[in-house]
Amino acid sequence: MTETGRLLGSGKEAEVFEYGALALKLYRSAASKASSFREAANLSILERLALPTPKVHAVGEFDGRWGVLMDRAPSSCFADPFVSTAGRASLEDMAQLHRRIHEKPGDGLPSLMARLSARIRRAEHLDSSSRNRLLAQLESLPDGDRVCHGDFHPWNIHGSGQGFMIVD
Repeated sequence: MTETGRLLGSGKEAEVFEYGALALKLYRSAASKASSFREAANLSILERLALPTPKVHAVGEFDGRWGVLMDRAPSSCFADPFVSTAGRASLEDMAQLHRRIHEKPGDGLPSLMARLSARIRRAEHLDSSSRNRLLAQLESLPDGDRVCHGDFHPWNIHGSGQGFMIVD
């Protein structure tokens, strides 16, 4: 059995660790079993679409936390050139990658509209007027059939040139 290695990244819902040559994303919350399987299912669909995303190797409980074992992204982060040089070439690469994502059909992936609607309905600190306004605005938007990352930014893109990997 491989041991959990050094921390590679940390976000609101999970931490990502080295796990041999792979990466292990461990969720923080008690509801993480469903989150782990949901992420693995979504990544499996994206793998079929030939998008540069990590391949899932396993879902399970690791050291008492639920997680997803997947390919490790390259260590270089797409955001590095933005921070150091803010080069135009990086912006063009990111735009092409984003366009490539949106060209793919989202068949089999969960509806972003449904997810956002559910989150608005559950938001504890929204008054009913704000909740109704947000739901009406959401319902007025077109409901497409394309892949949408939902958190696409330079820190969720690793690698360079033709070796990009989109994470999270």
